[in-house]
Formats: sequence, C-alpha cells, structure tokens
Amino acid sequence: MKSAQYVLFRFENKGEIAAYLYEPIPLPRELLEAKANVWKQEVYFTVKELRISNEELTIRVKRGDVAFWPPGNALCLFYGFNQPYGPVKLLGRILGPPEDLAWIEDGEPVHIVSYRDYGKLGDIAKNLREEGIFAAARSWENYQSIVVEHEGIGLEIYAEEWGYIIESESIFNMDGTVLSKLYFFKLDKLAREYHVRADLDEEGRAILSAYAGSYEEMIRAVRAVSGCYNRFMSEVLEKR
Repeated sequence: MKSAQYVLFRFENKGEIAAYLYEPIPLPRELLEAKANVWKQEVYFTVKELRISNEELTIRVKRGDVAFWPPGNALCLFYGFNQPYGPVKLLGRILGPPEDLAWIEDGEPVHIVSYRDYGKLGDIAKNLREEGIFAAARSWENYQSIVVEHEGIGLEIYAEEWGYIIESESIFNMDGTVLSKLYFFKLDKLAREYHVRADLDEEGRAILSAYAGSYEEMIRAVRAVSGCYNRFMSEVLEKR
C-alpha cells in the first residue's frame, strides 16, 4: 500500500480518472499531455516522455487494469472486457467504476499528473488508505467523490452532510429480459445478507449500493459491497 503511486488522468471534457500503480513510474514535474485513443473497451494514449521497462509482459488483462504497451509507448486503461492488441506490462488498477471511461471520445485531450490529497475528500481518501483500501478523491462531470478499488472491485463514495453513499461498478445491464430480472432478484437476495442494496446506476445498470451514517459504518459498507459483489459473481459462475 505504501509503495503504490497514485495518478490522475484529467480528461478535458469529462473530469478525472484516478488510478494506483504497483510501482512508481517517472512522471516529470510538468503536466504530461496526450490525446485519447478509443479502441474497443479501452482508452489509450501515447506518452513519448515515459520510459518503462519491457520486462514481465502479458497478453491478458482484467477489467480495470492499467497497462503499458511498448510498441506505441502508450498507457492503456481497460474499462471493459477486451484484451490488448499485443503484449503489455501491467502497471496498476483504475480506482472507481471503470465504465466511466466509456464516455471518453477519440482525440480528447488528457493530462497525466501525480495525485495529491486535497480538502475534506482528500482527508477521507487518506484515511481509507490507512485502512488498507486503495482510494483517491476526484472530480467527474463536476461531481466530487472518492473512488476506491477493494478486492478487485471499483467503488465510488459520495460524502454528504447527512452521510455517505457507496456505489459499486456495474454488474450487468437491466435490459428488461426475464434473465436480467432473475439476476437482479438473486442480487437483491444476496445483498440483504450483507446489509447492502441491489440498485441501479443512472444508466440503468445493476449495481450494489449502501448508505452509511458515519465513517466507521462507511468502512464496513465498502467491505460489504465488495464482498457481496465477488460472492455474486462466484455463485453465478458456479451455476453456468
């Protein structure tokens, strides 16, 4: 946790995507500027200034991975389920719901900067990291939040005066079919065991959410949401 490096990808038209890197990479003091390229369910950009070794390459990635593609000297953010065009070096993980990157358009300017905690949300993110939870504060479409990656799951936390709202990354699309309704009922039954909620995001996708009235309750909710998410996916796979 202490060795992780946190960075922000500031997209000009949308806001910030935060990530943590397993090992620090050399970022110059100036802003790194690039143009976003969209390919399948991936956003990547060439950064000529970066120098990263070509050791320990892989041809497989997971949703939410951050990687380096040597042929293009490019940073790659995988927000969906496609695999890289060629071998990449895994660098870290996206914080928060990776599907936010689906809104990035080809050619959009992006700045890559080192992350710094700032203000109330920054203090909360720092406290979460001390609890062993990867976290950073960010701004996205003018909304301020804390983005988290815990047990492989991206979550977003909204800190209000009256409490905290925790939402997971999307799980499946609610498309009105019988199968999606059955999955939602199963998710809801499991969520009740964890004292969280089966819910929808603003795009109509199934997620898990929770409300916490205090910081201590919020920590428990983060762990409950990620635990419930992983158990749901495990049980679905076992029955396929």
